[in-house]
Amino acid sequence: MLTLAATRTLGIEVSFAGSLLLCLVAALGAAGASGVPSGSLLLVPLACALFGISADVAMQVVAVGFIISVVQDSFETALNSSST
Repeated sequence: MLTLAATRTLGIEVSFAGSLLLCLVAALGAAGASGVPSGSLLLVPLACALFGISADVAMQVVAVGFIISVVQDSFETALNSSST
């Protein structure tokens, strides 16, 4: 999702085939990144490279993703702790 947001922001057209390829890469990468905290952020530069986004911009996307993941993790922990 972060990569698609970056392509939209940069004005890069993403075809249906490109979206399908990104989904395939994300699904394969998610299998290995599931046990690593914020491991999916390591896949963002790979996904950005599929669309020709430079490494500098990819690292900015990773930084935004890191901030989002910290906030998201806090909400997930609070929800899990409050439910019975």
